Amino acid sequence: MFCGIWRGLERAYVAYKDDRVIVIMDLYPLERGQALVMPREHFQYLLRDAWRLMEHFYLVSSATARALKELYKPKAVVMLARGLRSPITT
Repeated sequence: MFCGIWRGLERAYVAYKDDRVIVIMDLYPLERGQALVMPREHFQYLLRDAWRLMEHFYLVSSATARALKELYKPKAVVMLARGLRSPITT
């Protein structure tokens, strides 16, 4: 599904996209303003294999959090690594 989003084949509300990451608004958010920041490249183990991407990933995540905080005025902004059913976050 996420590969289809990158290629424009799946429905998504894209908040930001560059050659390394994409930020989409969650279609079924738990809270208003929930966004997903995803790498373009496939990694079997994101935290082990994508170390060259991590700085950029967190800079984009931080900028996204600041924008969402300004737009939605939440009490807190939380970053969470998901994908527990997949090896991508191990």
